[in-house]
Amino acid sequence: MISRCGEGLALLRRIQSEGYDCDFWVRPGIARELYAGLIPRVDIWRDGLDHETVVLFDSPGSGKTVAEIPRSWGAGALNDVLQFDRGFGMGIARIHGLNVPKEEDQGPDQTDDSLTLQAWYVRGELVPGSLFSTIEQNHFLAGNYGPRCQPPLCLGWFWRPKKKRDGEKSPTLYRQTLKRLEPFLLEQKYSGPLCLKLRMEKQSGKPVLLAVETGLRYPAIYAMLEGLQGSIGEVLASLSQGEMPRLQASFDWLGVLALSVPPYPCYAGYANVGVGGDLMENPHVWPLDVKQVAGENFTAGAHGIVAHVTAQAAQREALSPALYRLSENVHVADKQLRSDGLDSNNLIDLLNERHYF
Repeated sequence: MISRCGEGLALLRRIQSEGYDCDFWVRPGIARELYAGLIPRVDIWRDGLDHETVVLFDSPGSGKTVAEIPRSWGAGALNDVLQFDRGFGMGIARIHGLNVPKEEDQGPDQTDDSLTLQAWYVRGELVPGSLFSTIEQNHFLAGNYGPRCQPPLCLGWFWRPKKKRDGEKSPTLYRQTLKRLEPFLLEQKYSGPLCLKLRMEKQSGKPVLLAVETGLRYPAIYAMLEGLQGSIGEVLASLSQGEMPRLQASFDWLGVLALSVPPYPCYAGYANVGVGGDLMENPHVWPLDVKQVAGENFTAGAHGIVAHVTAQAAQREALSPALYRLSENVHVADKQLRSDGLDSNNLIDLLNERHYF
């Protein structure tokens, strides 16, 4: 894995648990002890690469590097342009008929609840079963107060094919957004994750595009992984070779909750705090800013998110209690978490009223 700051290491550890040999590269400024004792860290990303090695990128920004790697997935030159050149991405969206705000300088976070639609692509083709949405809040404190940060909790779900009288059809939200971009994606052979950040207009009930994002999205990827069955390593190995796996996804509601330590989100490094309980063995806990010394687990001082906790439930109301029960079993001093649960009734009600589900 080529990583920005270790956000994807819990995914890499899950792949390692499936029997793959794994290592990672992260930029030199990140704490040297990150994931020490868990997965080897290399100083030069080219070291050890051969024709059997798959390189997974956990974030955008490495498009030039992809050209040097025969088997990779998660980044690319076009991915970087779409991520970092807002005007380009919104322009492409407008050309292809997406509903785009008139004012180009409107930021991507104008509402309390952000709706996303994400999917995975191989050479411009949609990976079947990968359509996934989240509702996210982007402030650190309960009630959506405090500093902006990576979403401290989010609600997610995979989209079912929508039933029509004439057979199975694709979900309405997909037809109004990502599907319209696919002629461009196919022409450009786009590979990797693609996420559209949306606002739902109350009057028309239609989505408005606020931002185009590439790379694995955090913490949504861990909610997504909670709902995927089978070997994620096999899926990613197939994607890296341009093959088209079919994902086996749960249609339960999915949730993810971040567990952090001070001074996150204004992080300046806070290491060597003991971490116990279900951190390493529970499949619903995804350890991140950690290290292991002589069999004991500690924080590593990289970015302050000790772990993400995930859960799934057939009834949405059962998700928050499940997440908080799991979080109680991760023992760390000064643990921080959003305490107000997954309360997204207004947006869910709007999606229901407009027959998106």
